[in-house]
Amino acid sequence: MTRPGSSSSDRSVWVRGRPEASDGGPTGRPHRPARGPSEPPVRLPRENEAVLTNDPGWYPDPQGERQVRFWDGEAWTEYVQPLAPVAVRTHGSDTAVEDYPYLADADLRASHEPRIVSTWEPEAIAIPGRARPRRRRSALGWWIAGGAVTVLVIVVALIAALVNQGPAVDPAAGPSAGSSPGVAAGQASPGSPATVSVPDGGSALVAIEVPEAGSYLLTAAAAEDVAAELSLDGTVLWSGDDRGNDLAGIIGGSWSDPAGFVQLEAGTYTLTVTEHDGVATSAEVTIYAVEAVDVAVGQTTDVTIPAGGYSVLRLTGDAEQRLAVDVRASVDWEDARLTYFPSGRATLADDRGPQAATEKGGTEYDPYLEATFPAGSSFLVLDEYDQNEITVSVAVTPV
Repeated sequence: MTRPGSSSSDRSVWVRGRPEASDGGPTGRPHRPARGPSEPPVRLPRENEAVLTNDPGWYPDPQGERQVRFWDGEAWTEYVQPLAPVAVRTHGSDTAVEDYPYLADADLRASHEPRIVSTWEPEAIAIPGRARPRRRRSALGWWIAGGAVTVLVIVVALIAALVNQGPAVDPAAGPSAGSSPGVAAGQASPGSPATVSVPDGGSALVAIEVPEAGSYLLTAAAAEDVAAELSLDGTVLWSGDDRGNDLAGIIGGSWSDPAGFVQLEAGTYTLTVTEHDGVATSAEVTIYAVEAVDVAVGQTTDVTIPAGGYSVLRLTGDAEQRLAVDVRASVDWEDARLTYFPSGRATLADDRGPQAATEKGGTEYDPYLEATFPAGSSFLVLDEYDQNEITVSVAVTPV
């Protein structure tokens, strides 16, 4: 395409988008060192040249780089500079009509008038010293208010009457648990526990059926702190409160639940469960038959303690006496423990220690006990600390 105003014989080419000069680059014909007379002009290989105008100026670099190179009218020079960046146009509210011509004819005004959504106004505040006007209640309003009060009084009176009346009582029904002294609220026997309700700060009675004479373990388990007392015809045979951590670790249960071993004849006994914390609770009463090993004063008895279990010793005497109970394991590393029940409370007798081992014999880990035993049957419990099955010798001697 020929440049406007030029003849067809002018073979120069009109180049559009000629870049403007930047700072530091030539603005017309660049100044560069003059070539010597014999120095040929700087030219690129023929195949890389484009059809150019004879006018000097900046043109796209024929080497394909993203830059422009200065043409001096005869040859490409060594002067180059980057292409001028293309301005980025930001579209927004100012160009909306241009970008979307149909908006020019649109009515952008609000299509609806503002709508009132509430007519509420805060109540006027009373200013001190300025009385607020009072509305007078009509006679009809007073009659309505009086009638409402009357109905409310009648309803309250009816509710109070129903509450005071209480639940209907069945004459054929027995007394409720723990409500009447002297009447058993439950019955327990070996293999058949009984659960009774114990009122806050009160007691509940349980009938204990013993099928045959023997040794028994009595327990009472409750969420609150309770104590138990076993009696026959008004005579207390056994009483117990907390079993303690030592016995609880052997027979199970909670440390605060009563438990104890007793010797009973066949018959029906009364167990009284009493609550101490002033909180109503329920208690489960259980009686177990126990196979006790008899030990006697002046004798040595071999006793096997089962693995993970315990053995019960029964010591019977006609009168109160102070005795020594010497327990010795057959192997030095075996660790037996002895539990006894002075005044109904479980007490642990464990290692005798080095001094007693020197004076009494045995090892320092063998239990040794000196205590006063009442007349009748007394019980002791043997277990092994590591829950191994071991055999020990038990010697009972007067002190």
